[in-house]
Amino acid sequence: MDWSSRAQKTLQNAQYSLAKIPAGWGECHLNDTRIVCWQGREQCEGWGYLGAWTEGEKAILEALGQLLKNKLWSTMQEISLREAEAWLRDRNSQAALPEDSYQELREFWPHLQQAIREWSSGGKVLRDYRFPSEKTFASLSLPEKIQQLKAFFSSERMSGFYRQGGRLEVLDVDGMTVYVALFCGTIPPGALLDWLQLTLAETFREPALNLVPEEFPSESP
Repeated sequence: MDWSSRAQKTLQNAQYSLAKIPAGWGECHLNDTRIVCWQGREQCEGWGYLGAWTEGEKAILEALGQLLKNKLWSTMQEISLREAEAWLRDRNSQAALPEDSYQELREFWPHLQQAIREWSSGGKVLRDYRFPSEKTFASLSLPEKIQQLKAFFSSERMSGFYRQGGRLEVLDVDGMTVYVALFCGTIPPGALLDWLQLTLAETFREPALNLVPEEFPSESP
């Protein structure tokens, strides 16, 4: 089938194709070569994509940029790729582009929605994390310890903490002692520290790990 004139024109005048991810933006990867990224905690202040997307996927991503621009992120949960495709139509009764031209994007869509849901609730995208089975925490260098800790604190295990307004930043590691800046949000500090201590020891298979919290400069996020 032929593409709509609007879809073709949208591709020719692409506004959201990027060469690299801007600093401080959220991002979600379909794979190493296809990425969607965005800016804005509460609403879409920036939108972009990079990598080897198909022409159909690029057209849909361009349409999404237009539909989401300056909208609250809750819009992302209500919108569908069908609406993005409809935005590209010349006539309501005629599809703008072949459905199979953006098939992988359709499969990726729920993951992207979930990533932005996490971002809007906690300011970061949370990923799976597993400590490498062949390593021990004690044997890691200081940079490796900090890297692994930061990866854990950006994992899905922390989603409840961030949803309740928590903030956490790794400050330093001295042997088995981990120093963090911590704001507990709406979670009781004692219960949170107990949970964090147990979870760290379990995740890194190191019962001697000790968490030392310090306050952020301000007690509010």
